[in-house]
Amino acid sequence: MNKGFDEFTNKCFALIITHNNFTGKIIIDATDGPEIRENELHWCDVYGKVNLSNEYPEEYESKVISIGPSFGLKIFNKFEYINKSILNCYLSRNLSFNKREFFANYRRQEKYRAEEGEFCPGTTYDNYIFFISTLWKNDSITNEYRRRFIDVCKATKNIQFEGGFSPFLPGHEVHGYEEYQLENRYKLAEYIDKTKKSAVVFNTPAVFQCHGWKLGEYLAFGKAIISTPLTRQMPSKLIHGKHIHYSSGEYDSLKESVEVLLRDKRYRKELEYNAREYYKKYLSPKAVILRLLGKIPNCPFS
Repeated sequence: MNKGFDEFTNKCFALIITHNNFTGKIIIDATDGPEIRENELHWCDVYGKVNLSNEYPEEYESKVISIGPSFGLKIFNKFEYINKSILNCYLSRNLSFNKREFFANYRRQEKYRAEEGEFCPGTTYDNYIFFISTLWKNDSITNEYRRRFIDVCKATKNIQFEGGFSPFLPGHEVHGYEEYQLENRYKLAEYIDKTKKSAVVFNTPAVFQCHGWKLGEYLAFGKAIISTPLTRQMPSKLIHGKHIHYSSGEYDSLKESVEVLLRDKRYRKELEYNAREYYKKYLSPKAVILRLLGKIPNCPFS
């Protein structure tokens, strides 16, 4: 199973594609930071990076591409998850790894994620805004932007706002936001349903200034997205007024952004349509795979 692979850093996905006389090596790096891992880069033919910096050495250009924000999906049924987790654990028996965490990752994907088909546009409610998020212990700027958006929504007349910050995990308390904290977590099905109904959604770069899962999800849902400026590369630029509506993150800027999108339904619908089209062209699993294969010289599948 491990033939042809080097000793790679955790949290990257390596695969080898063979067909007749063709061999292609791919690395997918979904880590939050912008660093490019030298060992993996030298091994592969193409290096797909979720959080690619806007600046990196010129010699990487031939191999490195931005694959943009991602989010977890369920791809097997319960029986298949059990079967694959046991089989892959057996095939990896000569490697040193935390087996409890190994099986827990399979369990979390089966229990807490939905199939890609669930991440599609739904019916939007003009007078409803839904937003839940996480507080980061070491990222006060992200926390503050999210708090301001909640404040703006609560202060907007004729709008029903629902949401807040998810309950703190033990040892991860962030003080000063207690009044915004939810008592319980939303189930994934509720999150999906309420996000689809929300008139607008809010995005801001998360920990280490990374693309959060929400950006990818919002584009898949085809939402009218208000966002603070992005700090990592996208496969293609998200254009203000076409795919997304940018805000500085200051209270007045967020207030104006919310009011514009609520007032101008035509503009909102344009953002929704273009967001979904962007997802289909650049971020869907099929689109990402085709872009990776297309970067490999002489690949028969590109």
